[in-house]
Amino acid sequence: SRGRGFGRGRDRFFSSDYYPYPHRPGYPWAPTLSREDEVRMLKSEADALKRSQKEIERRLGELEKEE
Repeated sequence: SRGRGFGRGRDRFFSSDYYPYPHRPGYPWAPTLSREDEVRMLKSEADALKRSQKEIERRLGELEKEE
């Protein structure tokens, strides 16, 4: 019999993984970051967002010139 996942590798309940209830996976334990590590991570993330914003603004400028 065919599933009802509409060809997307999912079952009829739109789940791609099989975990019988109530044995669904939880979130694994993760260690907390030190203050210095968190500051470093947040600065890195902020820099990446700034670069992304500059790229978006550059592309918008190109598209506006084409109009």
